[in-house]
Amino acid sequence: MALCILPIELSHAIAGLLDTDRDVCNYMSVCRGTYSAIGNQPHIWRKRFLQCFDLLPDKSTAELELKYKLRRRILRRGAIFSFGHEFQERLCLDIIKELVVESFGQVSHARGCETKTFSKNLQVVHRFVKSTNLLDDIFRFPPEKGAHNPLLIMVQLLFTHCSLDPNLACETYSFAYSQKAVYGHPEDFPMFLDKHMRHINTEYLLHIANFFKYHMIRSEEHTLYHDVLALADEEKPIAWAERLENGTKQLGKHWMGSYAFPEDPIEYIRASEPTDHVFLDVFDNEEGFQTLELNFNPSEPICCGADSDAHLRSILSFSHHHDQPLNNPAQKNLRNAETNQHKPPASSTGGEKPRYLNFEGSGFDRDHFHCAGHLHALPPQHGIPGWQRITLMKYALDDHGFCDPGSCWAYEGIVLPGRQIILGRWWSPLHSEGDGGICGPFIFWNVRGPDGESAGAGAGESPADSGCFVGGEAGDVGA
Repeated sequence: MALCILPIELSHAIAGLLDTDRDVCNYMSVCRGTYSAIGNQPHIWRKRFLQCFDLLPDKSTAELELKYKLRRRILRRGAIFSFGHEFQERLCLDIIKELVVESFGQVSHARGCETKTFSKNLQVVHRFVKSTNLLDDIFRFPPEKGAHNPLLIMVQLLFTHCSLDPNLACETYSFAYSQKAVYGHPEDFPMFLDKHMRHINTEYLLHIANFFKYHMIRSEEHTLYHDVLALADEEKPIAWAERLENGTKQLGKHWMGSYAFPEDPIEYIRASEPTDHVFLDVFDNEEGFQTLELNFNPSEPICCGADSDAHLRSILSFSHHHDQPLNNPAQKNLRNAETNQHKPPASSTGGEKPRYLNFEGSGFDRDHFHCAGHLHALPPQHGIPGWQRITLMKYALDDHGFCDPGSCWAYEGIVLPGRQIILGRWWSPLHSEGDGGICGPFIFWNVRGPDGESAGAGAGESPADSGCFVGGEAGDVGA
């Protein structure tokens, strides 16, 4: 056969032109000559690895071959996701985690679009998400504490930007459970699972994401769905566009988002069983989503007064070892609000305590508002770096240009890895803390502002796609 006597270089060139792994394997099986030319040459598979995944510069050619074949085989088989404990589910989750952590290992520039970057790893995961029920069946079965694999919760949370895409049309399950969680007492649904703030309550955060997904992608609700449809491309939630790393990192300047509060007394929701009925949620979105502009170089001091300190002291907790200068009295109010409820947050690297960044901001929901707060890093969660905690006080100014203590609303949230989405809880410092007070969920996502600035603009995008999914077909994964 003529193929058996082809020069090795020509066989390599032919293999490089084949579309799928199956085609390469079929070509390799034609005869001894093709098998010898392809089967014993790891660089063939290294090339295919680089065509599909982000570069791993510290891996040998043989290691890349093994990684490529393993990833493709596991992702091709996929899984039916439920609680994340089945063998195939765990295999897929481990691969997705690896792809997430290694995404943007080497920045790739989209052809003809030099100002935007994209990750091949994210392309693969986005196609996998689209072809499986990973996001379709979030909380498909009534959630019980500890029932779900924490890594499943983590992965579903990381791809919140996809869940909020109406074009994907993910189903929303267990909304009554999520509603009870987001309005629940902070002691029953804490932001952290330990007083040292090492372990984020990611299941609670996923309930917040599930809550907003219900309102943002379901046209039947007539709450946030039409506001989502009205968003321009640069205003939609997107994936990260940078390598995920530990540390306190400044956020983008421009944000959009929403918060919700119950129409019924919050005590009724907390006392009811989630299987009883769904309560009515209220949003201040008459003029669309609220806006927020952050400034991490505060200059002019803003005074909130001693009354505000008294309100904050029992509800906000910050490190007693804050080593950053506090020139803004509004930020001093936040600092003075610390209690012994939490000890200083653990370092993201296990060494020194994390650096704090102070910021001020302003925005508009139903009225103009101002805010001041702190940002600091959190430790990696299940091996995934890049988490941060944000706390701020939202307030209005009185007629004299000072902070009106009666208008204060406290916010505590978690910045998801990649600095594109914030999920958390707001509450009122003006109401009794004995019963948990008035509280509810909020969400913010980073957008490109009028100046084109954004933390990680163009995340996961290619020239052909600006939404959640990027190029290719789902069937290509592991083909």
